[in-house]
Amino acid sequence: MSQISQSWGVVTLLIPHGHGYSLNPNLVSLHVASDGIIALAYFTISAILFFCARKRKNLPQLWIFLLFGAFIICCGITHLLEIWTLWYPHYWISGFAKAITAAISLYSALQLISLVPQFLALKSPAQLEAANRKLAQEIAQRCKAEQALQESKIRYRSILNDQTDLIARYLPDGTLTFINQAYCRYFDLNQEDLLGSNSPPHLSLEGQEKLKQGFSYLTPDNPVETIERQVSVKGEMRWTQWTNRAIFDDAGKIKQFQTVGRDIHDRVQAQNAQHESNERLQLALEGSGDGLWDWNIATGEIYLSPRWLGMLGYAPGELPENVNTWGELIHPEDQPWVMEILNAHLQDSNIPYHFDYRMRTRSGEWKWIGNYGKVVTRDEKGTPLRMAGTHKDISDRVRSEEALHQQEELFRLTLKHSPILLFNQDTELHYTWFCNSPATCGIYDPEAIIGKRDTDIFCEDDAQRLIALKKKVLESGIGLRTETFITFEGKICYYDLSIEPFRDRTGEIVGITCTSLDISDRKHTEETLQERESILSSFYDSAPLMMGVVEVTEDDILHISDNVATAAFFGTTPEAMRQQWSSHMGAPKETIDLWLAHYKKSQATGKPVYFERPHETPEGTKYLAATVSKIAQIADDRPQFCYVVEDITERKKVEKQIEESLREKETLLQEIHHRVKNNLQVICSLLNLQMRAIQDESVLEQLRESQNRTRTMALIHEKLYQSKNLSKIDFSAYLGDLVANLSRSYSVQNVSFDLDFCKDFFLDIDAAIPCGLIVNELVSNSIKHAFSSEEKGKIFIQTHLEKESAMILKIGDNGKGLPSEFNFAKAKTLGLKLVKNLVRQIRGELNIESSHEGTHLKLTLNKKSKG
Repeated sequence: MSQISQSWGVVTLLIPHGHGYSLNPNLVSLHVASDGIIALAYFTISAILFFCARKRKNLPQLWIFLLFGAFIICCGITHLLEIWTLWYPHYWISGFAKAITAAISLYSALQLISLVPQFLALKSPAQLEAANRKLAQEIAQRCKAEQALQESKIRYRSILNDQTDLIARYLPDGTLTFINQAYCRYFDLNQEDLLGSNSPPHLSLEGQEKLKQGFSYLTPDNPVETIERQVSVKGEMRWTQWTNRAIFDDAGKIKQFQTVGRDIHDRVQAQNAQHESNERLQLALEGSGDGLWDWNIATGEIYLSPRWLGMLGYAPGELPENVNTWGELIHPEDQPWVMEILNAHLQDSNIPYHFDYRMRTRSGEWKWIGNYGKVVTRDEKGTPLRMAGTHKDISDRVRSEEALHQQEELFRLTLKHSPILLFNQDTELHYTWFCNSPATCGIYDPEAIIGKRDTDIFCEDDAQRLIALKKKVLESGIGLRTETFITFEGKICYYDLSIEPFRDRTGEIVGITCTSLDISDRKHTEETLQERESILSSFYDSAPLMMGVVEVTEDDILHISDNVATAAFFGTTPEAMRQQWSSHMGAPKETIDLWLAHYKKSQATGKPVYFERPHETPEGTKYLAATVSKIAQIADDRPQFCYVVEDITERKKVEKQIEESLREKETLLQEIHHRVKNNLQVICSLLNLQMRAIQDESVLEQLRESQNRTRTMALIHEKLYQSKNLSKIDFSAYLGDLVANLSRSYSVQNVSFDLDFCKDFFLDIDAAIPCGLIVNELVSNSIKHAFSSEEKGKIFIQTHLEKESAMILKIGDNGKGLPSEFNFAKAKTLGLKLVKNLVRQIRGELNIESSHEGTHLKLTLNKKSKG
């Protein structure tokens, strides 16, 4: 205290006080203490105001607190300067400080004036209390809401952390702000290491760049994007799928990105495997030529692959994609059972759905298709939803199977009716199989043989002989064919036996297969043939006829076999002629060419050729009659022929004598016919002389008829005399001359003749004369009685052959016909009696038809007896 007093004393000594302090130390102390405390209080208030303003930036009219703080600080400074000026006369500084304080205080006063209305508008304490209570309630509700929000955030974070999906949030610059536990577990990283990082270590630089590029495409209109990318997980690149969502503020700018990811590596690998499998399946289907079909059962839509359509000749899109399209293409006969199988499989997938059926192609043809399918999807009730399968063209296979079936059936039927027995035996020679019943051979029952060996069936000698043959094949692996025999019921039966080794797929011999043919009849036949061959050989060598077998070429003949008679004719032996060419044996070329011509003619016609020719020998000319015939040709060998030659020299001499005698007799017979014709002509002349002396018309008519009959017989002999064939006469030509003679005899003026004669109408003399007389009588009656003297008429004569046994002669006219009471059987006129007798003589048949239109007669002769 004394020190302070001393200091103040010093002050009083240095600072003259001009404000009435009277240099009173207590007064100075009072001022110093008061100003100091005031300044301290001002500074404290200012500090509190600034502190509150800094901590409560949301206070209303915050600037007035700052302004009051500045004003109070200035006031505190002026009080400090008051203490300062007690000792130091720096009144200008103090004045400036006060001036500044005055300015701030004035500005503060003005600002407070503007706040007076707001101050007056402040609520009363009661209102504030009510507001406080309301605010307290709102605060309580807000606290509850904040607590619920906090609990919701906890649950949300718990849910996010419990999610198996990978969830993360990014800022626009790529900085991670949130990741869930699944994200950390997946990448095996700590949450603290990842949060705040903008370059996640699990992403490659390329992946980070793709991540930022993916975010750049997001817009308010398209805030979500799903991408797939590979990430590094524990040193392994795995496929993941991320759904990126952008969160925008009110201005449309991106605030954050949220991404949700999941591991799809297994799925991608499965898809890749499925894709590869599909590719392989497609390649396999293309390679196999199969088509695909996929039926949506619920909608009825069906997918038909291009290959499926191509099999039936359709292009893609040409058929409606509906299951009814498939049904309409099925063959009508196949539709019922195909639908039955389909419905059964739709009810139970264990029932197989594969079959072969026919479908119509675009061209209308039917094609065989192999269909294989299965229901691949059913709902929880077992209702089929989807069915898929393949479609294969098996037309070629079906045709091959049908051809194979036909061949197998033909083979089976052939063996069924064949005497060949087929059977198999194992390596122990037990019988295991029969393809044909051994009853065909008439020996054994097949059921009794299966499982037995040869020793159980045959006698000891036969069994051992067969076993030896079969073991030889089993040991050598080489098949054999031989003829063997067995004894059955005391009879020896011969068999043509073939034995071949039977191998499995590896080529190992597992048994033998045999074929057996009963050749007992053939053996007996061979024995008989040997006996007959001996007989024929004896006949061949002892026969008087020349016989042999030759081969021919284009210009020569090779002797294969000639008998003794042939060799003797040529003055040699059969052995010397064998394999000798005719040219080497001295035969002239003309003779060889002649024989070759006959051989070739036989070969061309396939029939024996007979010819005769003279042959000059030292003893003179001999006449030979030869017959050559083709022998069946074997393979490509030269054609072979057999010949039989007979020496007909003596027969030729006899024939020559007979021909000379026949010519003499023919001359004599012609002379006889000529003389008979002349004698008959003499008779006709005598009758003509007699007719000149007779006046009675009836007598004249009888003589004229006799003359015509005589001329008819004479005409026959004249024709025979003029003919080269004395045994038959051309009756058609004869009838023409006969009609001409009758026309001249009766001086026919009003009657014409219609003649229709066939060729080859020949009669021998025994039938020609009676037929000529019959025609003479009938034509004469028509001329005399069928027509009146002034009436013109026609007489027709017709000949023809009926079948092969009958010769028909028809005579008719268009006259007045016969009287109604006419009866040919009772006719008494000479002419008709003569006709009846002549018809009976030649065993002919005469039919007469008469009417007012004329008379028609038909004479039927037996051709074999008259021709």
